[in-house]
Amino acid sequence: MDTSLPSTITAGTTIEYTRSAPDYPAPTWTLSLLIQGASKLVITATPSGSDHLVTISAAESGTLAAGVYKYYEQVTDGTIVKNLTELPQSLEVLPDFLAAAAGDLQDVAEKNLLAIRAVMSGKYSDDLKSYEIGGRAIVTFTHAELIQAESYWASRVNALKPGRAGRFDTNVRAQITGSLRA
Repeated sequence: MDTSLPSTITAGTTIEYTRSAPDYPAPTWTLSLLIQGASKLVITATPSGSDHLVTISAAESGTLAAGVYKYYEQVTDGTIVKNLTELPQSLEVLPDFLAAAAGDLQDVAEKNLLAIRAVMSGKYSDDLKSYEIGGRAIVTFTHAELIQAESYWASRVNALKPGRAGRFDTNVRAQITGSLRA
């Protein structure tokens, strides 16, 4: 079993670890895990001999929205409260794949590319750049701007493909002038 909270967890799963704190043994001291970020969660450990068994149930972790959180571990004897971690630690929560609706976990690059292509499929000529009616303005993109945006987002989507992490397909043009000297 783990002896500390992993740096990455998945929402909707059970997480368990046993925390040993020789200066603050259970059951004299009670350990609490305090998680704070887009959501908040407080877990009270149960004694396991003189150690503290921290269990985050699947239902409890399912309340955490995906994102980066900070956490502390604190102990108390009912009167004194001590932080076991001097500075807040970082925790990444991955989304609950089972609870996610279709499209919830789709990358923003994919969503933008699909939206641009949907607009482009209905466009046959340049539109007005913008217009205003009754004080409300609408801004549109020219066909050339959409082509440029489509190229950008297509390259971002391509970089998401397995084995291509961090690679963007862009053409670079260079002109070398002058002479080489040894």
